Amino acid sequence: VFMMLFGVNFNLYFFLLMRRGKEVLKNEELRLYLIISVTAVILLTISIRNFYDSFGETVRVSFFQAMTVSSTAGFSTADFELWPSFAKGVLVLLMIVGGCGGSTAGGLKLSRVMILVKGVFRDIRKLVRPKAVEVVRMDGEAIPEETVKNAKNYIVIYLCILVGTAFALTVDNFDLETNVTAALTCLNNVGPGLGKVIGPTGNFAGFSYFSKILLTIDMLIGRLELLPMIVLFSPETWKKH
Repeated sequence: VFMMLFGVNFNLYFFLLMRRGKEVLKNEELRLYLIISVTAVILLTISIRNFYDSFGETVRVSFFQAMTVSSTAGFSTADFELWPSFAKGVLVLLMIVGGCGGSTAGGLKLSRVMILVKGVFRDIRKLVRPKAVEVVRMDGEAIPEETVKNAKNYIVIYLCILVGTAFALTVDNFDLETNVTAALTCLNNVGPGLGKVIGPTGNFAGFSYFSKILLTIDMLIGRLELLPMIVLFSPETWKKH
């Protein structure tokens, strides 16, 4: 429960303290976060129902694993490497999305994903009606075009780093699942990945020094955010003007 709570935007807790409950209730990101969390638990429960003796235990394990992955807390109470591919697919999606913007969770953040999806649908509508004035809205408010552009750029850079890291890890001759989820779990600060090597009962000790340094950089990028790290290491930042 507390992992789930810490995946929520902390601004909403401030609103609750200020008795501004209406702003919390109308928050689209919070509603979608709760929907995704409940849906993930239901899907996991259905998928692994034959792995545990009772329905209550199945729900508890599903809830814990969904929340620890979504909140990027890094814990594990079950070896989900033994679960069906569908269940592992659900966990991978939770790894990618992460929690809400302004939370302690890693990942892309749900707010960016929402802006990206809404921006794509806006662009599709403009193709059908080129002269229409279309804006992206969140919680009933218009989102500045610069914010939409930044969200798209962020996700493109994120995907480039993810793919680049996964490709670089092939030097260690691990399977594709291990390489991709190693890059994913480090970039999102999740903890365990998939595969026998880095699954919930494994570790990263088998990777080479090169791969460990690369994954360490990914963890720094994921925790400190992409753009500040890129700005920090950009030569333009250190030039005297």
